[in-house]
Amino acid sequence: MFKNRKKSYIITNISIALISMFISCINVNISLADYINSGLIAFYPFNGNANDETENNNNGVVFEARLTEDRNNVAESAYIFDGINDYIIIENNPIFNVDDIAIELWIKVDNLPSETTGKLLVRDQVSNNRIFQFSLTNQGELRFIANNEDSESNLWEIEITTNNTLTVSIWYHVIVTFANDAGAYIYVNGEKWGEDKTFTGPLSKGTAPILIGGNNASGRYAFNGKIDEIRIYNRALSENECVNHYLMTKCNYSDLDSDGVIDSFDKCDNTSPQSYVDKFGCSIDLNNYYTQNQLEQAVAYAITEKNQIINQKENTIIQLNNTIESMFTEDQLNSAVVSAILEKQQRIDQLEIDISNMFTQVQVDEAVLNAKKGLYKQEQVEIIINKILEWDTNNDGVIG
Repeated sequence: MFKNRKKSYIITNISIALISMFISCINVNISLADYINSGLIAFYPFNGNANDETENNNNGVVFEARLTEDRNNVAESAYIFDGINDYIIIENNPIFNVDDIAIELWIKVDNLPSETTGKLLVRDQVSNNRIFQFSLTNQGELRFIANNEDSESNLWEIEITTNNTLTVSIWYHVIVTFANDAGAYIYVNGEKWGEDKTFTGPLSKGTAPILIGGNNASGRYAFNGKIDEIRIYNRALSENECVNHYLMTKCNYSDLDSDGVIDSFDKCDNTSPQSYVDKFGCSIDLNNYYTQNQLEQAVAYAITEKNQIINQKENTIIQLNNTIESMFTEDQLNSAVVSAILEKQQRIDQLEIDISNMFTQVQVDEAVLNAKKGLYKQEQVEIIINKILEWDTNNDGVIG
């Protein structure tokens, strides 16, 4: 398993969470370990050094080049070359003698070369060891030249120069890939910038070392800018792979504080790897969180409460329905109103009849006055008095 604190996407035993994030980022169905690691014979993420993080241990030796920020602004995660005498050397290893090859890296140009080219990655010794050169021209083009193993001269059998040019101060993802039966291609940010299908035959072999950033300490053909994440494969990469490698490495999956939350989403830097963090990478106090058992109990309680409320609601609905059923219908209510009106009218009519049979106050006063004058006989007076008494129905001395 490769160990890499910055570019965790080459790790074989990658977590399910990261797999989901990778696939959502690149929108392809792939096995990441196979996709990134298949045929990988050297990998230089430049995490504080120039070591090869594959099991092949083809470590580089640094001459004058300095560690600097990478494209994600992570310190000491890329190398900067001054364009004068900086370079990194990787000593010869037979593992580099391959028929097909692919070279992948990220670069940012600070200044275009003062000579014809600035070397990015070369394996070239003039005395019968001219294998390949991958470089930047003084016009900003990318150029790949190589020999096949049948070459009998120091002249290059193949040369590809891109039609497009790089802009200074911008990071680019570049790949050159060569298949002995299909030719050579250059891809920049997932797009094909150059090709030569005429060159065939296995790549030349030799004992030359690999140089990064320049030819040697002489300062000739030196590159001025930053280089990061170099991968060397013992096979060619397909066009689809070149596109997807760009998309995968474009996404930033670094987790510098190793808290399990990638830096793109981490809002709290430098949390301890032993601490518990939330989805934003910030430490949390477990005392403020439920255990799984407590959470299950809380859910069960909430469900019980919900069911009780539902039962109460259903009972209330039943009661309301029963009450509604016991109420008058509209016809019954109308009939009751009509009956009440009729009864009221009957009482009014009866009162009018009773009133019509009553003496007026004037008649009473006249009767009393006549009685005093002796105008009524005893029998008439008694009739009037009895009539008045009849009007005092409550026997309270008040008529009516």
